[in-house]
Amino acid sequence: RPARVVGFKEVRFLERVEQDRPPADAFWDKDDRRGALRGYREGNATQRLAHFFRWLDGMLPGLRVVLLTREPAAQARSAWFASNPNAAAQIARANALLERTLREPGMPRAFHVEHAALVARDEAALRALFDFVAEPYNRSCVLSDLQQKHSF
Repeated sequence: RPARVVGFKEVRFLERVEQDRPPADAFWDKDDRRGALRGYREGNATQRLAHFFRWLDGMLPGLRVVLLTREPAAQARSAWFASNPNAAAQIARANALLERTLREPGMPRAFHVEHAALVARDEAALRALFDFVAEPYNRSCVLSDLQQKHSF
């Protein structure tokens, strides 16, 4: 049975595209009609990010991206970033770039939700998120899930 909703979490999109070094091999010389591989291989970090989302949109028709952001100073205090003294500035830069990139023409549909809205159980934000992913909203189910403590 096909899945209705599939998701994954990535907190380092910008870091990944900045540090990625595609190899010079025959695979990367092949391309689609939109030039996704060439654009990714030759672009700067901003261009690479846009090409990645275009490619992902082509691979997953009907893709919808949920951009969940957290206030950078609070996120920088998390265990994930604790050893990085520049984390807050890097997080703010990455969030701004992701938001700007996802608003460009040709990007997949995107929805931005703040971590604080989820923590506060903001009914309007939660309903808007479920509307965006075209799933029925079940308040008790959502609130039960939000009560769970996660180790990540």
